[in-house]
Amino acid sequence: MDFRWDLLVTIFPILWSGFLTTLGLTLSSLLVGLVLGLILALMKISTNWILKGISIAYIELIRGTPALMQIMLVYFGLPALGLNIDRLTAAVVALG
Repeated sequence: MDFRWDLLVTIFPILWSGFLTTLGLTLSSLLVGLVLGLILALMKISTNWILKGISIAYIELIRGTPALMQIMLVYFGLPALGLNIDRLTAAVVALG
């Protein structure tokens, strides 16, 4: 069994496109997660009990549900509510 370089050359553009999409999705989700995490952390250490309660409820809800369920809820649930977003935006929202 030998390596088929011609096949690699043929599919490399597809692999490169997938790599760039994955990298963009990862960096976007990281940025959204950091910003949202910072806001929730500041709300949680706040002395305002309403802000603290909202942040604790959100954190427990997100921690308590599987990631796949969150992704499917964002991807299929938001369009059912009339909010149509594309698939990459839905992925960033769900993963962030």
